[in-house]
Amino acid sequence: MNGRISEVYCPNISRRVARVRRNRVPVLWLRTALAGGIAPQITPEGMEPFDLLRPDSQRHQMGYQARVSLHPGEFTETGMGILLAHNELTTVDLESPQLESPGLTGLDHIEVRLAGMFATYAGAAWKINATVYNADARLYYTGSRRKDSFIVGYIQAERRLPHDLTGYVRWEDSSGAADSPYLHLFEHFARSRRVAGLRWDFVHRQALTVQYTNSLKLDGHYSDIRLQWSAAFF
Repeated sequence: MNGRISEVYCPNISRRVARVRRNRVPVLWLRTALAGGIAPQITPEGMEPFDLLRPDSQRHQMGYQARVSLHPGEFTETGMGILLAHNELTTVDLESPQLESPGLTGLDHIEVRLAGMFATYAGAAWKINATVYNADARLYYTGSRRKDSFIVGYIQAERRLPHDLTGYVRWEDSSGAADSPYLHLFEHFARSRRVAGLRWDFVHRQALTVQYTNSLKLDGHYSDIRLQWSAAFF
């Protein structure tokens, strides 16, 4: 969703793949991943990643994440699993009154805990992704603390078409987002969104996409059509 809930900018520090088999029961591959690193800061412009060129000594900037998933094959994307994450986010220059909760001032930092489930089906023609997260946030103000919780999720379906075309639709939704003091720090966060698009992979790792988006954000209702070029060079 636009307006990221939280992110950790770091590579996995460990990864393990195991195989589970019982007599005639189909083979299942277990994948695990652990990550830890420096979380972004929250500024009036949104989340800003840690600057390696200009590091600071801000506290409350650590994040940790763990993923476990089961797959019917060693190399397939198809599978399902769970994710747990804990992030500490420092706030910087949040001085505008609209960013403060009523009766509370001096927002110092935020702790966000995520618990979620995800599933993927990747076939020859179709690919379907679905994810749902429960977020539990603690906002630490000067001399006080406020609790917050909400649920977000999405489902996306892609269909491969002739001539290197891929059509896709996406539905995002949330529960409790409208009254979330944490999400109100991101005025462009989408409480719900409907997306439909067509991507043309005209060259290896390069694509043109036309996309229609209809969003209900915390600051109003928006819709737009975009044409964009994307490329990956590694």
